[in-house]
Amino acid sequence: MRASSRTSAFWRLRLLLAVAVLTIAGSVWLVSQAQRDAADRAYQESAAGQRMLVAMLNQETGFRGFALTRREEFLAPFKNGIRDFEQALRDAGTLAGDERKARDLSLQADTARDWRAMARTEIARLRADRFRSFQTGPALMRKQVFDRFRVQNASLQRDLTAERTRKLDRAGLLSVAVILLVAFFFFGVSYFLIDRQAKAARRRREREREYKRSQNEFAETMQVMRDEDEAHNLVKNHLERAVDGARVVVLNRNASSDRLEATTALSEDSPLSKTLIDAEPASCLAVRLATPYSQKAGDRPLLACSLCGASETDVTCVPSLVSGEVIGSVNVQLSNPPSHEERERVADSVTQAAPVLANLRNLALAEARAATDALTGLPNKRACGDTLKRMVAHAGRSVSPLSALLLDLDHFKQINDTFGHGIGDDALAAVGEVISANLRTSDFAGRYGGEEFLVLLPDTDREGAAQAAEKLRATIARMEVAGLERQITASLGLACYPMDAGDADTLVRMADRALYAAKNGGRNRVEVAVGARDGEPGDADSWALKHSIEDPARLEALASSGLLDTPPEERFDRVTRELAGALHAPGALVSLVDADRQFFKSRIDAKFDPDGKNADDRETPLAYSFCKHVVGGGEPLVVEDAQLNAVVRGNPAIESAGVRAYLGVPLRTQSGQVLGSLCVFDREPREWSDEDLQRAQQAARDVMLEISPGSPSRA
Repeated sequence: MRASSRTSAFWRLRLLLAVAVLTIAGSVWLVSQAQRDAADRAYQESAAGQRMLVAMLNQETGFRGFALTRREEFLAPFKNGIRDFEQALRDAGTLAGDERKARDLSLQADTARDWRAMARTEIARLRADRFRSFQTGPALMRKQVFDRFRVQNASLQRDLTAERTRKLDRAGLLSVAVILLVAFFFFGVSYFLIDRQAKAARRRREREREYKRSQNEFAETMQVMRDEDEAHNLVKNHLERAVDGARVVVLNRNASSDRLEATTALSEDSPLSKTLIDAEPASCLAVRLATPYSQKAGDRPLLACSLCGASETDVTCVPSLVSGEVIGSVNVQLSNPPSHEERERVADSVTQAAPVLANLRNLALAEARAATDALTGLPNKRACGDTLKRMVAHAGRSVSPLSALLLDLDHFKQINDTFGHGIGDDALAAVGEVISANLRTSDFAGRYGGEEFLVLLPDTDREGAAQAAEKLRATIARMEVAGLERQITASLGLACYPMDAGDADTLVRMADRALYAAKNGGRNRVEVAVGARDGEPGDADSWALKHSIEDPARLEALASSGLLDTPPEERFDRVTRELAGALHAPGALVSLVDADRQFFKSRIDAKFDPDGKNADDRETPLAYSFCKHVVGGGEPLVVEDAQLNAVVRGNPAIESAGVRAYLGVPLRTQSGQVLGSLCVFDREPREWSDEDLQRAQQAARDVMLEISPGSPSRA
């Protein structure tokens, strides 16, 4: 409960208590007043009856004194009693509130008058005859009349006493009833108010629980968002679900282009669809002021928001703040004026989402930088490999061609040496721009390494890819770079999936061989890979393999190892023996690939003899070598069935040595030169596992630890 609500409820309760006390006090006072009035009236009625009796007694006393003394002064009480009686009778008649009392008073008055008449008659007789003796008979009659008056007066007094008692009892009951009625009334009112407040408090607690639940759900869901777009849509959906009648637009501050952009869908009638065109971040007051901004429909503030000012509905805009930096805002248009809770909901949700959005943005930037070549702005080799695998998989599912171009700048080392690396970098950047400008949206281009670029053309066959490659070659040849006073040319190799290769690695390898063919053919030209899928190496294949094997730097490293034409050594035999045993293979080799032969520094299998002449022969021509392909490609070669493998199925060692399965890994020096291969083989087709490959690679590392380039072999 907010402080203002608690204060209001506190004063309402105090006011209710004060009213209850005043009402009960007033009720008690009114009942007490009624009791007092009833008591006074009953007292006055009783006093009037008493005065009537006293007046009659005074009359009787005066009459008796006159009758005994015959003296006139004794009649004074008689006369005064008559006057007092009449006055008391009038007072009693005034106080009489019902006919019964009036009738009783009338009877007493008649009785008193009868007695008075009898007394006057006797007084007249006594005046006429002062010596008249007292007559008993008339005296008895007067006594009877007087006694009747006494009885009537006593009856009236009893009735008045009973009536006063009844009135007092009734007044007491009325007092209790009034107090109870007032108490019940205020109990009901207070119960109603307290119950209403309790229900309101329960509803408020339920709303708070629901608020916390939904906000926790929102916060937890935000943590599993994969990218900014998904997170922006979650913010939009959450607020539109939580705030009735809300239309939410998430705005992103693009710092690089100094623009404020909508990252969620805009409805056609949204005023933001027009005001956001080329909008700068400062055009949003929430972003500009770094504080929530609200504007009611029809308001015209002194400083109006350029984005929200044209809205015909209430608008609340909350900036996304992270470490004091505004990364965007959330614009909420409402059909009804927002409540305090709705404003809090929007502010809390944006506050919760901002750090997650910032982290996702930083992660996306980091991933983009990790996958982007800083010089050209194109994807780097890592991204090229990931994209290649993905596009080959898609081409396989969609049964569509995918062409790969490998582009290499001609004599680029001369450019660096002659004009400097700065000009060389400018040339690479310019080539990257030319490649990007001449591709379709669906195409891919990346820097594959050094001055080499990879271009992937989905849904493009050989003919279409050759045309695209030729266009690129010609455009690069016409390109000019400031400070570079010579023509830039490029050689391109082309291979097409699935015609030339059945997987991503083979596709690039075939394009690379075609590229070497283009280099060997005079440069500044396009070559297409031919014949690889038929298992018969074409010119590009043979030339690239020959180029790798006869590389002078590699042959120099091989000669420097001092291992060629040396006797077997236990340190190498131990490695091949352990590898063959671990992989349950019949044979293993440490094969050093020379320019025209392969030499076995270690051989575990006496039957591995291509000519069948001598089991001690420790070399074979390259025509019988599987290991030459490991040297040529610089990567492991995995052959599950040599008779079906496109690379080696024409190798004569399949028949002469019975090799059907082969697993070879390169023996690479610290300088990157591949001396040969450590391999295992089997005479039956088999599937090599990832664990088998890892064991072979570890064994190759053990072999290289035993090799000391430049030193003589140790016996």
